[in-house]
This record gives sequence, structure tokens and C-alpha cells, in this order.
Amino acid sequence: MTASDYQACEDRVLAHEGSKYTDGVHPFDPGGPTRWGITLADARAFWLSTATADNVRTMPESVAQGIYKAKYWNAVNGDQLPAGIDDCIFDYGVNSGNSRAGKVLRRLLGL
Repeated sequence: MTASDYQACEDRVLAHEGSKYTDGVHPFDPGGPTRWGITLADARAFWLSTATADNVRTMPESVAQGIYKAKYWNAVNGDQLPAGIDDCIFDYGVNSGNSRAGKVLRRLLGL
């Protein structure tokens, strides 16, 4: 349960999300323009309020890292979760939303 777990968790998420830009035209990807797993909507909310698809396409990894920390890790209180659980809930939040990740964790714990 330490903040030092964050970097390893972030590294895994970034490796899986990858740096490839997608335009969101795939029917199973409703996020629109996306890079590093960060959508245009999240870019606007956490980085640049006037972000365009081109801004997302050229988004530096450091920006994605800041968004991951603010939107996902901090929101699920990753520093307070046991090692392993922090990684799972963080990753789940990135892929399915923080609300769903929290609900699943509470259900698994019987809370």
C-alpha cells in the first residue's frame, strides 16, 4: 500500500494502451479520437479545454501520465489499496470507468 506502486501500474497500463492514435471509428470503440488510451473528451477535461483530434494524435506521453494519475489513480485511491489490487482497480478504471471499478471491488469484498 504505497505510492511507489503507482509507477509500475502506470507502466503496465501505458504498455497495453500503447501510443498508437485511433480515430474511434471502430464500432467497439466509442471513445472517438484516442492516444495512450486517453480520449478527446478526457484530453479536454484534464489537459487542454480546446483540444482537437490533432492534439490527441500528437499528445505527449507525459500528458497521458498526468491524466492517468489525476483521473484514474487518485480517483480510486490507488495509494490506499493493497499491492496488486491497486493495479487491477486502476486498470479496470482506465478500461471501464472508475465507478464500475469501485462497484466491482465492493461487490467482490461483500460490501
